[in-house]
Amino acid sequence: MIHFDLKPQNILVNLDFIGIINDVRICDFGLSGTTEQEMKGGRDSRGTIHYMAPEMLFHDVKFDKRIDAWALGVILYRLITGNLPFVGAT
Repeated sequence: MIHFDLKPQNILVNLDFIGIINDVRICDFGLSGTTEQEMKGGRDSRGTIHYMAPEMLFHDVKFDKRIDAWALGVILYRLITGNLPFVGAT
C-alpha cells in the first residue's frame, strides 16, 4: 500500500493524560494505491506538492513505495526545523 499523501495533517498522535505518546496512526487513505501498480509521474501524481517526491512531478518517470519514505523525511525535517526543506515560487 502506498499512501501518496503523507503530511502532518494525515498523522494522528494519541497522547495520554500527562502528554506521553501512546500511539501514532496514519489517516486519510483516499489517494492510496497498491504497490503492484506501475505508476509514472505526471498522470499518476497525487498528493500535496510540498511532500511529493521529485520523480512524481516529471512525466513518464516511474515511481514506487519509496515516495512515502520521501514524504516522511520531509515531515521529520519540518518537525526538527519548523520549515519546509524546499521553498520557492516554482
